[in-house]
Amino acid sequence: MCTIDKVCCTGPRDAHTRLVVLERGVFMSYPATKVLLQLITGRRHQIRVHCSTIGHTIVGDYTYSGRKDISPSRTFLHSYRLELGVDGINVQTFDPFTKAKLNGLWIPVEYINGAGDDCFRLFDNYS
Repeated sequence: MCTIDKVCCTGPRDAHTRLVVLERGVFMSYPATKVLLQLITGRRHQIRVHCSTIGHTIVGDYTYSGRKDISPSRTFLHSYRLELGVDGINVQTFDPFTKAKLNGLWIPVEYINGAGDDCFRLFDNYS
């Protein structure tokens, strides 16, 4: 990972991600936060790097957690909606990170913003 604060990083490029909190809760006995992220630029590993840099690695991200996060066996990163500027392609799916879908491993404690068709309006306040 190359960030501007790394001595070995030569020629870093800007990368921008917008973040809003959806829920706070507990995942497998650990505090966790469900967020909605919007990529403004498209850099390699951008979401993983940004989350790690602010001290909140993605659940299951073995690489960016300093090889500490070994459970679950996959990174809990999911594309909720994909929009491409080509031919108006816009695909949206369901939220797989619910208490029911994760068999109680995710326990929401505080709802901040709801995930749904209109949740992307939360980014309207950004310039």
